[in-house]
Amino acid sequence: MLAMCSWLLPSLISLIAVTHVAAGEFSFPVAVSSVAQAAKSFDRGLLWFYAYAYKEGEHHFRLAAHHDAKCAMCYWGIAICRKHEAIEAGHPLTSAALPYSKTSVSLLRRNEAEEAGGEREISDLEKRLIEELHESLTQKTPGEGQQYLIAALQDLRSHHADQPAVEAEIVALLTDAMLFADAIDASLSHREQAISILRGAIPEYPHHPGAWHTYIHLTERNTTDELGLMAAQQLPSFSDGRIAHFEHMPTHISWRRGMWDEAIDANLRAIATDHAYFSQNGQGLSALYYEYHYLRERAHT
Repeated sequence: MLAMCSWLLPSLISLIAVTHVAAGEFSFPVAVSSVAQAAKSFDRGLLWFYAYAYKEGEHHFRLAAHHDAKCAMCYWGIAICRKHEAIEAGHPLTSAALPYSKTSVSLLRRNEAEEAGGEREISDLEKRLIEELHESLTQKTPGEGQQYLIAALQDLRSHHADQPAVEAEIVALLTDAMLFADAIDASLSHREQAISILRGAIPEYPHHPGAWHTYIHLTERNTTDELGLMAAQQLPSFSDGRIAHFEHMPTHISWRRGMWDEAIDANLRAIATDHAYFSQNGQGLSALYYEYHYLRERAHT
């Protein structure tokens, strides 16, 4: 499949070098480690998670844990990647994610015991995220677990309304959980609620790639939504020349509005980004799947 468009690569890579938007900045709003390289790898893992690139996300979370063996949030990151991967594959969530969630809780408890006189204070955000994910994975059914997680994130948001960066992160995780509730159990749909939350939050916090990504998936059929156009314009700025899926996502908005050139350009940039990244970093089946998706969408437009 990769050879199918190899003749396009030189022109595509030139195109992305010329037209790529300056990379948006993304970082988790609280320190998850006192080790700089661990914190950097964690941020990169979460960015890949928000791009639905779960293998790459897990890779960076594992790198973060390698740099800081005490990083409880690093194992939380692995757990959320494993959970979402299981949702998409239709596999049991508990067996995929729970072992890593248990590790994150164990490290959290150890860090709490050592917190007095330690290098950093454990934030309420990381403590609650770790505990609530773990509790959600121990519910009787995946649907009950997702409902629990959504309620917990809603409560967590209410306690951090005075901290804009923290609330923005919670909103991104909350609406992502609402979007994926459909995939777990269609009767648990929170789509309209998620749209309402994002429409209120995005103007306040317009620089979160997870929020933009979720918003596009929730509202792409609404061809008069100006916020959807803004999402399509903003999300590629977070690709950092690495994340092809963020380059591709404007297609979901453009082609429904007859913006054929924009849709084609988005998919060409996504293909070029994938080739440039995976020629240096290796690739997995998810990369092949998404490249097929980009090629199909280009043909469709």
